[in-house]
Amino acid sequence: MTHLDLYSLSFSDLETLLESWGEPPAHAKTIWQWLYRDCGTDPRTLTGLPISLQTRLVETTYVSHPQRLAHQISEDRNTHKVLLALADGEQIETVRQEADERLQARQ
Repeated sequence: MTHLDLYSLSFSDLETLLESWGEPPAHAKTIWQWLYRDCGTDPRTLTGLPISLQTRLVETTYVSHPQRLAHQISEDRNTHKVLLALADGEQIETVRQEADERLQARQ
C-alpha cells in the first residue's frame, strides 16, 4: 500500500479524503492546524480526533520532511543559509539573520 503525504493535500483534498473514509470533513480543520500550526508528525497525538481516525492516518499517511542539502554560515556567524529539498523535488532556500541587540524599532 502506498502511503499519502499529508502535505501534498490541499485543505479541500483533505476534506474529500476524510469524506471518502466516512469521517466528518470538519476533522480537516483539526488535522490542518496540527500540520501547519503545530508542525505535527505523529497522528496519534491528535487527541481531539477519534482513535479510529488516528489509526487510519498512521496506517495510510505520512508527514514529509525537507532534506537539508546545504548549510552556509557567514564569517560573523549572524547569517545562516539553508538549502532544502522538498518531497516533490522542488528546492527552497531559507535565510536566518540574527539581529544585533542594539537594533530595535523606534517607539
